Order: sequence, then C-alpha cells, then structure tokens
Amino acid sequence: MYKFNIPGTLLGITAGPQFGFPIGGNQEQRYQLVFDPLKPVQFPISIDSLEKLPAVGDYKPHFLDETRTSIVLYEGNIIDQSSFRAGLKLGLQYEILCRMVLVPSAYYNMGLTKINTKDNWRVNALQFGADLRFAL
Repeated sequence: MYKFNIPGTLLGITAGPQFGFPIGGNQEQRYQLVFDPLKPVQFPISIDSLEKLPAVGDYKPHFLDETRTSIVLYEGNIIDQSSFRAGLKLGLQYEILCRMVLVPSAYYNMGLTKINTKDNWRVNALQFGADLRFAL
C-alpha cells in the first residue's frame, strides 16, 4: 500500500493492490414481485410447472411464499467460483498518537477479478479497521 500523509495533519490517504484467495461464498438467485394487497399479483406459473424447471445440482426451484410472489431458482455455494481475487484498495487513515500509535482506517476495496468463471460478477467492499503500532 502507498500512503500519502497530508502535510500538517495526522490524516493519510492510502492506495494499492490487494490479492486474496476466497475460501467460501453463497449465492441466491430469486425472482420477486412487490406484494400490494390492494392489487395482488403473482407469478403465472403453477407449482407443477415450477418443478419441471431444470435443477442446479440437487437444488430444485420453489416458491418462497404462499402468495406466489417470490421464486427461488438457486440457493447455495457459488457455482464455478474463482480461486483468486484481485482488487484495488483506496482509503483514509488517521494516526492517534500516545505511547503507541492507534490508526483507525476506512477503505473501499474495488474488485478487479470476477467471482466465478461464467458470469461477470465482481465483489466490492467497504472495510473498516484499526492498527495498533508500536516500536520494539
């Protein structure tokens, strides 16, 4: 990470690459209608027709509610998950001086690589943390 301290302050701006290896993740694919009791609508598909949709592995699509306004097509592990993630991390740090240096920070982590090998999904994250720095 590159850090630039703003002159005359204890505030720093940081930027740099971040690399990682995802160890897990879940996904849910759902179609959902907004339920309005004054104008009720539902998916025009029967439970029998829904059960004929192709299954992903052993997961069968189903209605999530009795009003038939929500269909879950898949819920489970990310399909064809990538084994590597690269991102660009940008953030702010503020150094609080005492016997040790406490550095609270906030970062925006923008994903550069895709989550899985088939789709164009990327994960972006807000990260908050604090470092406690001291000399040995």
